[in-house]
Order: sequence, then C-alpha cells, then structure tokens
Amino acid sequence: MRRFNSASPKPVDIPGQVKSNLAATSPRPKQYRPTMSCGHSSRRRGYRTPRQTADNELSQYHQYGRKKAPLRSAFARRLWRTVYNGSPMSEYVEFLTEVFEQFVPIHPRRMFGGYGLFHKGLMFGLVADDVLYFKADETASTYFEERGLDQFQYQKRGKTIKMSYYMAPEEIFDDPEEAKVWAARSYEAAARSKKPLKKVKKKR
Repeated sequence: MRRFNSASPKPVDIPGQVKSNLAATSPRPKQYRPTMSCGHSSRRRGYRTPRQTADNELSQYHQYGRKKAPLRSAFARRLWRTVYNGSPMSEYVEFLTEVFEQFVPIHPRRMFGGYGLFHKGLMFGLVADDVLYFKADETASTYFEERGLDQFQYQKRGKTIKMSYYMAPEEIFDDPEEAKVWAARSYEAAARSKKPLKKVKKKR
C-alpha cells in the first residue's frame, strides 16, 4: 500500500503494522442511497398508494372470500372494520359485483343507509333499498329520461330532495356488456361533476 506525502510528489512506503492500524481506525465510507421526493415526477410506473392497495385487497376479498384472498395490509383491515363495520355485504350488492364483472374494479361502501359503488375513487352508483341508481349529469340524464327511469329522491324535514342519480334499466342485469356501457357512462358523469381542487396561492 502506498500513500502520497503532501510534502513530496513521491509515494511513501507505510509499514505493515501502521497499515493495519490505519485500516482499523479509518471510518467506513457511507453507502449512497438515492432519495425520492414527494412530487409526482418521482413516482415509478406501477406505484400504488396505500388506499389503492387496500381497495384492491377488499375487491378480491369480496370476490374470492377470506381463504383465497385474505386482507394482508393494515389499511385494508382498518377499512373493513370502520367502513364495512366488519359485516359482509348484502346479497344484492354481491350480485351487483357479478353484474359489473366487465367493469372492474368495483368497491361497495356503506353510506346513507345503503351502499355506494365506487370505481377508481369515484362514486358512479347508489344502492338504496336493494334498488340500483346510476350517477348522471346534464349530459347523461337524457338517456334515463328517454326511458322514463325515476330519479332518486328522499324526504328531509318535510321536503322532497332529488339527487343526481337515476334508476338503472332492467336489461343490464342480464347483459354484462350493457351493464358496462351504463356504468362507464355514469363514471364519466361522476368525473365531469367532480369539483377541481382550488389552487393555494403561495405567500411571498
């Protein structure tokens, strides 16, 4: 082993005993570990958030059962206890997962005394009293009104309140392709009606 002396450009020989002492006392070089920022540009292809992973596990859990698809992540188990109250879905909602087998993944959640049907984070369907309603806006409502399908409404303090959901047509329950068309139409309506996030102005 040779080490250069600062006084002369010639290499200086180091004795073996000194060489071993230097090796024992010299600090180890730190390993380089690349860091990732929180920006969207740093996300790799195929990256899933904890909520997306939990929703995927819950979808598999409802479809295949506890033995074939157990809940592995803590987030999924917490959602099962809080959102689903640890109880299985109704038979009608389980039937809907078969109806929309070509429009997956679907995540039913308990809400409003019934269930909400979600696809990729957006609610496109509503189940109340074992009746399915689809999300609609000004563009999609014409398809429901032409068929004479009723709009979802409920009573609150003596007033009738109508929501932007319409009863699903009967033919979707026997035709998965037709169910996919109506579900995709309602999902697009939910995406259009989603309010954009407000931009926060930076303080100077």
